[in-house]
Amino acid sequence: MHWTTVYRLRKRFLADPVISAVRPRERGPKAGSRRLGARTELIVDDVLTTWLPRQRLLAHPLTDLTLEIRRRCVETGTTPPGRNLVARRWAAHREAEGMV
Repeated sequence: MHWTTVYRLRKRFLADPVISAVRPRERGPKAGSRRLGARTELIVDDVLTTWLPRQRLLAHPLTDLTLEIRRRCVETGTTPPGRNLVARRWAAHREAEGMV
């Protein structure tokens, strides 16, 4: 066990002196948690369901999606999501619509 792990477990135990405080925890984000804010989620959903179907031919659809979402986030003052998140959401949207 690495020495930083020992100190991290010690700190957790001293904060709550029960044995369950040092029990291993699940790694990564919790199931059902969303890292994006509610306003950013609405923007991504709106672009995927409203803006994208109205576009006829996009030369670079993922780039155009990312730029449109980023533009709307800047307008509303929210933090724009990254390109990878947009790609994952677009893939999930296509799968839900039966396009894949």
